[in-house]
Amino acid sequence: MIKGFRFTNQLANAEVDARIHQEILNKADGIFYGMDLSKTSSTITISEGLCEIAGRPVAVINNETVAISSENLYCLLILEIDLTKESTKDNFEQVAFKLLTSSTSYPTVTQQDINRYDGENSLYQLEFARFRSGTSGITDFVDSRKFLTFKGLYEQTSSECKKVLEQIKEELKNVEDGSIYILKTDAEKNFLKKTDAENQYLKKSDATSTYMTKTTANQSFVSKSTIKKGTAVPTSLNEGDIYFQYF
Repeated sequence: MIKGFRFTNQLANAEVDARIHQEILNKADGIFYGMDLSKTSSTITISEGLCEIAGRPVAVINNETVAISSENLYCLLILEIDLTKESTKDNFEQVAFKLLTSSTSYPTVTQQDINRYDGENSLYQLEFARFRSGTSGITDFVDSRKFLTFKGLYEQTSSECKKVLEQIKEELKNVEDGSIYILKTDAEKNFLKKTDAENQYLKKSDATSTYMTKTTANQSFVSKSTIKKGTAVPTSLNEGDIYFQYF
């Protein structure tokens, strides 16, 4: 069976549209404009604005206010999509601001893949702020909103590229001077055949042996002047001389 979208007499689908948005933005979430945060000792208010979350545009009309408990808690202010809740022409409850709390440490948001056609996942959360609550009100407040602008997307892409370059630099540090490398044009050459693999060129036991040290590399072991020949046995030889006796 083939299902078409954006064809004549065919219905659009929220998950399909959201998937397209999500992929175009490289799965980035954030605010287009507005949605400023203001707070009192017991509330946080989100102003009017527009954001994209999981590929789905969401607007705040006028403002939204979230009440803060006086308990000693680690809190995240989040925008949550819950597709199990009601979404009708007259009533929309699938998106809401809420708090995630823990008594020990900051919670972690849930970000399921909710944009699969006929998929089963339903929950996606986006962090807007984190703070501590208690009898003294809101403390340690951190605004963690993300923004979707061309500059922001460029900076995100640039940051990811820099991370890759740093990883490459770290790997190159492990390459010693004088190491042998293979160029792309050399890749098709046969440097070691399968039939060579069984031959023993250097055994494990040989690895610690000294064949030539750096200090001996420049020395002359045999020169033309040290090779002598004759029919008689020489009466004396210098150290390092080589004598060939023939008859």
